[in-house]
Amino acid sequence: MKNTWYLFLPVTLGLTGLAFSLPTQAENLVLEEVVVTARKRAESLQEVPVAVTAFSTETMESLGIKNMHDIDGLVPGLNLGAGNGVKGDGNAYIRGVGQRETRVTLDSGVGIYLDEVYIARASGALLDAVETESIQVLRGPQGTLFGKNTTGGAILYTSIKPSAEFSGTAKGTYGNLERKDASLAIDIPLIEDTLLSRLSLATVNRDGYIENNLDGTQYTDEDRNIIVGQLRWLPTDSLLVDLNLNHTKVDQKPIGQKCIWLGDELTAAGFPNPGTLEGIYNALSPISVEEYCNRSGEDLPIDEFQSEQNSRSKIFYQGVYKVETSMAAATLSWEVNDRLQFKSITAYRNTEQTADEDLDGMAAVIIGRLSPENNDTDQYTQEFQFIGDALDDRLRYTLGLYGFYEETNDDWLQDFAGYIETTTATNSILLARSNLTERETENVAYAGFGQFDYNLSDNFIMTAGVRYTWEERKTKYRESKIYLPSIGQGDYLGELDTIYAANVLHPFSKPGGTSVTTWQYGFDPDGPGGEPFEVGAFGELKDDRNDEDWSPMASIKYIATDSVLDTLHMDDAMTYLTYSSGFRSGGVAVGNGDFDSDGIIDLENFKPEFVDMLEWGFKIDAFDRRLRTNVAIFYQQYKDIQLTTTRPDPTFGIPLPSIENAGKAEMKGVEIEYTFLPTDNLRFMGSIAYLDAEFKEYLSEIPDPNGGGQIIIDRSDEPMPRAPKWTTYIAVDYNINTGAVGTITPTFLVRYIDEIYGGFDRPSFYVSDEVSIPAGTFYETRLIWSLPDERTTITAWVKNLTDIDDHEQGGVPTVGVARTTTQGYALPRTYGIDLTYRFGGG
Repeated sequence: MKNTWYLFLPVTLGLTGLAFSLPTQAENLVLEEVVVTARKRAESLQEVPVAVTAFSTETMESLGIKNMHDIDGLVPGLNLGAGNGVKGDGNAYIRGVGQRETRVTLDSGVGIYLDEVYIARASGALLDAVETESIQVLRGPQGTLFGKNTTGGAILYTSIKPSAEFSGTAKGTYGNLERKDASLAIDIPLIEDTLLSRLSLATVNRDGYIENNLDGTQYTDEDRNIIVGQLRWLPTDSLLVDLNLNHTKVDQKPIGQKCIWLGDELTAAGFPNPGTLEGIYNALSPISVEEYCNRSGEDLPIDEFQSEQNSRSKIFYQGVYKVETSMAAATLSWEVNDRLQFKSITAYRNTEQTADEDLDGMAAVIIGRLSPENNDTDQYTQEFQFIGDALDDRLRYTLGLYGFYEETNDDWLQDFAGYIETTTATNSILLARSNLTERETENVAYAGFGQFDYNLSDNFIMTAGVRYTWEERKTKYRESKIYLPSIGQGDYLGELDTIYAANVLHPFSKPGGTSVTTWQYGFDPDGPGGEPFEVGAFGELKDDRNDEDWSPMASIKYIATDSVLDTLHMDDAMTYLTYSSGFRSGGVAVGNGDFDSDGIIDLENFKPEFVDMLEWGFKIDAFDRRLRTNVAIFYQQYKDIQLTTTRPDPTFGIPLPSIENAGKAEMKGVEIEYTFLPTDNLRFMGSIAYLDAEFKEYLSEIPDPNGGGQIIIDRSDEPMPRAPKWTTYIAVDYNINTGAVGTITPTFLVRYIDEIYGGFDRPSFYVSDEVSIPAGTFYETRLIWSLPDERTTITAWVKNLTDIDDHEQGGVPTVGVARTTTQGYALPRTYGIDLTYRFGGG
């Protein structure tokens, strides 16, 4: 980690300085108490025996956090990025635990919650912080208290609630790349102190920064709209009801990615032969895969690429990423008596997504997939909580029941591979494969949980908890092959009507192809599989799986006595030792081949995964509350890992996504967070995280390259994906109170993220440098001017100050298919001005 030693300096000074007194330079500036709800009740951050990072509204404004992606690099052990394609989904990893697959057949290892409502799908989960009062990130398995049992951690969003006075906030942003954001939030009391309301509107817009030069369209843009309506009803002093209605709409282009040719690197690594699909393509195309790839990659400027999904194409339409989400949530809180609170959280969420992906990142159609229909998912959740205390406040408890139901009736995917409209054969079209699939899923989960804190003494608190989880996942899968006469012009001259192993070149009486929107699927009069299909009919498979688990946790916490604090020159100190476990249920996914020769790709079961964690931590306030240091040292065992990989189709070598249970992994590391206030006006904030994550056992099943059946290979020497060894950041701000013109606060932020491996298949390991995101240090600066009226704030900001153009995504799974990969590049230097005005209120 070169040239980053200076990022560690403030923490080193803070830690080594705990044993002696630092002269106090001011009497007024102290660290304020941070209240979190990491354990379903309001508690001080410094007293919670959990590794948790919390961002308040003030901190988010200071650090420029406007979207969940903005906390990437600011939370120890957290990595945020796209999944296994070019969509804009929210795929979170914590301490190397997460999920790259975004389908409804499995859940993420990191749970995302909005006002305690679990958000199951990654699509639409990359939330904007428009209506956000706080963001909390819990690290490590969360098997006891939270809605869905998760193995990696949880991200909690808490909305700003309606106030009792008429007031509001208007915000606007203008910047380069045509950045134009705006939001308006208004609190309107409807019945004094009884019925309150809040309405929020927001729009986020920015041009893309990489161009598909075949039609001039900008990719990797932003276009999101949000509307949130809230009601708060207080019918009695002991009863509170919150209703939250929100709707978001995303209409963006996918991530624009450039093709990278890997043939030379793979040859040097001992793999000189092309994959099956590449070999077919090169034999029949007038332009090789290598030449196509270079045309979209090294032969173009960094801000240009090529894709067959463009507006000028007569065959393929332009790529899109569209998501609409609608959510309704009702939370009832009842103070039954002085010692017991009852809470009910009822929610419905709908997610619709359309995503078209050019996975190979070039004008050649090696492999791509389209969404001919919206993916439509409905989610229903119900949670009951009982929170109370007993035994003269020595015992505190949280008990609960949780129910989850999710249904997806429309999950369509049209894939294609090896398409060439003009081949070396006259009036012929190459299409190695094209299928249309429809998947219906039904996911059900029930859980009961309890957690108890018992004060052994004033300074020792013991916590114990357990959660029982039962989950069932059902999948119905339908697939049809393409009706070949529908893809070209003139009369179809082939003998077979659908694609099979020996039939990849398709002759027509006239040259040229037709639009993918007119391709027909389901006609199979001559192929294997028994009765012939007719257009519109599908071969069908279905399967289900249910799993159950008991997830325990236990913790012991020690709060330092006054005598200990005086001896160590501290204001507050707490240390804890925690064991916790997490569980993620197994499921049913589409496999990687038709091994029973029934004309449809097989379904496969995958097992549940488990994480067991042992964590020791301590939290310290010192030097008259000018230094806060929180440290977590952890060891995690990861078993039966649900790992997203790709396996080559046994016929054409096409990469088919697969979920397989990698045997074992271990993660251990140290995470440090700190805030240091050396003077009245100067503040340092930052974190450092070290993660050592490695597979201990990883046996992977792939098709036998010599034909017939499957073979097992050992992949335990590969790096774990999305698990950077080092992440760190430091932010410095300084308040300049001018009196007459208000307060001016310059802020400077540096974040460093180590190399991140992004490979999917085994060949990716041999070119790991090309499928990994390189280590990078990014600089940001902000100048915040708060006017004397205490209502107006003007902020000038710059991100990626040094204009680093290293890629920030790697490893799209085409390495073993075409000896290529793709790379998406970091957002270039951006700058702009934010204007905030608060009105009404006292």
